[in-house]
Amino acid sequence: MPIISEVQLEHNLLLNVVKGVLTASDVLEGYGGIGDLPGFHPGLNIVWDFRLAELDGLTGEDIRRIEEHIRQSPHPSFLPHKIAFVAERDVMFGLARMYQGLAREQEVKINVFRSMDEALLWLDGRNKPV
Repeated sequence: MPIISEVQLEHNLLLNVVKGVLTASDVLEGYGGIGDLPGFHPGLNIVWDFRLAELDGLTGEDIRRIEEHIRQSPHPSFLPHKIAFVAERDVMFGLARMYQGLAREQEVKINVFRSMDEALLWLDGRNKPV
């Protein structure tokens, strides 16, 4: 699986770094294993880092399917917290914005950034959403 997940308790953060080709199945499998990560607890802020991802096979329909699955089978991680997507390339930035729009009714704040620094500032509350 191209998703490497790490809980950083000192930052109240779950960091998901995506390397290589990403599929909808990878995302759903990673979502299902969140609770098994060492140090995981509900309410962590989440960063999805797509800067090293290859997304040629991921489509808008995949994003809809992922959002629907998450909405219909909520995980304890989806308590009030923030999710930041970091995507430098236009295609992933657009797909992340699509997810943000589809998930607007969830009780979670979601934002999309081009840099990790911007994302971390926003998660820390020192930056307003773009």
